[in-house]
Amino acid sequence: MVIAKHSYDLIGHKHPIYALAGSSKPHIVFTAGGEGAVVEWSLKKKTFLKVVFHMKSSVYCLHSVAQPNILIAGDRTGHLAVFDFESQQLLFNFKAHEAAIFSIQSDAKYCYTVSEDGSLNVYDLKDFSLIKKYKIHHQTLRTITLNPNNNECLIGGKEQFLQTFDRSNANLIGKLSGHSLPIFSSCFNANAQHYVTGSRDAQLNIYDAKNYQLVQTIPAHLFAINDILAIPDKQIIVSASRDKHVKIWDDTNYQLLQNLNSQQNGHKLSVNRLCYTPFENTLVSVGDDKVLKVWNL
Repeated sequence: MVIAKHSYDLIGHKHPIYALAGSSKPHIVFTAGGEGAVVEWSLKKKTFLKVVFHMKSSVYCLHSVAQPNILIAGDRTGHLAVFDFESQQLLFNFKAHEAAIFSIQSDAKYCYTVSEDGSLNVYDLKDFSLIKKYKIHHQTLRTITLNPNNNECLIGGKEQFLQTFDRSNANLIGKLSGHSLPIFSSCFNANAQHYVTGSRDAQLNIYDAKNYQLVQTIPAHLFAINDILAIPDKQIIVSASRDKHVKIWDDTNYQLLQNLNSQQNGHKLSVNRLCYTPFENTLVSVGDDKVLKVWNL
């Protein structure tokens, strides 16, 4: 059984932290939040390193890409920024959406963003030229997850349906129901046989990835599930919630393995994002209490 133990806290943000990403260097993580600053931290030195760059507004999402070696950020005003680690400079900072960007993903060629404006944008990873803009819905899109085995992507948002698309042409493949409130987060389990989704209804839903049927509903938290993280090497899924709890689940039978709360030196306010790095088997969680909680798995 995987057990998480609190190692230490990293403190420095003056506003809630909404975004968290790993790095091509396993001991480095990046955070951002209400003050619009993208910050670099060292897990090896257990300290703040530097402010990498600033955005125009609160940063809601960060995404790290190994090749090319870049960090992508999306903010509340719809701006997308791309920082290049080789040249140590900001390559792009432009208005990508009409409203907040909530999620960023990438594959070998493209970057995908979803927004409060209901659109999915596809960019070339090399020069960030816009390949295509798809109007998916008239309501907010909160999460996009790419299937590692094919061209499928999951998109969830204010409408409580999870939609699956072919990301090569944005054609709708399937529509999955089961949540009663907006979907905030999604992931695949270790073998990509299941979709796992988290919602403002505080439930984790498990769907069969082949027939798009709801397999299981888990009353996982007391309030909205803000993030879900699959860690295939550990065969676990981790959920983070506005109820201040981080929970660890078995990714085959979805049994609860551990609840990380204030009694385990956990968060005192909403937990917003999660990140795993193989450096010392580290799980990082961030939230409204402005703290990076570092856990050893």
